[in-house]
Amino acid sequence: MKKLFISLLVTFISISSFSQAKSEVDLMQALYGITKLEIVNAFVKPSEAQKEAFTTLYNEYETKRMELGKVRMELLNEYAEK
Repeated sequence: MKKLFISLLVTFISISSFSQAKSEVDLMQALYGITKLEIVNAFVKPSEAQKEAFTTLYNEYETKRMELGKVRMELLNEYAEK
């Protein structure tokens, strides 16, 4: 629990120190994705084979999710500029 709290605290502090919106989104997505993976591994406690398979699948999911998040932010920024 302490590790989770410290991870979240570092995440919020790191995010607040960046000024550009695009780099904030990239950083937030990367840190949030890692935290979710750590939480799943901590609570589910999979075997090594399961952990490797899940990590591979999860990383593919995160890559696609980040791409969609970037598109979403671009669309929101485009809408806000109009």
